[in-house]
Amino acid sequence: MANQVLMTISQDEEERARLMRDEKILLDYYSGLSYAKKTGIKIGEERGEKRGEQKGRKEKVQEIIDLWKSGIPAEENLRKLETSKA
Repeated sequence: MANQVLMTISQDEEERARLMRDEKILLDYYSGLSYAKKTGIKIGEERGEKRGEQKGRKEKVQEIIDLWKSGIPAEENLRKLETSKA
């Protein structure tokens, strides 16, 4: 009988260890997914900001070129540029 109790306890310990190992594997997996998602979002935001800044610069350069080509005096063009900032 004592031998049977020891066998049962051993089996229960093995099962508990297996369950804990499986739970740790799942926790590690979902933790990795969460980290990857947060990292991906951060990278995407940084790329979006960079593209927006580049687009804004291009638009501003084009606006300056258009004003220069218009033949309007530089002083008036400067006033137009300054009012477009506000």
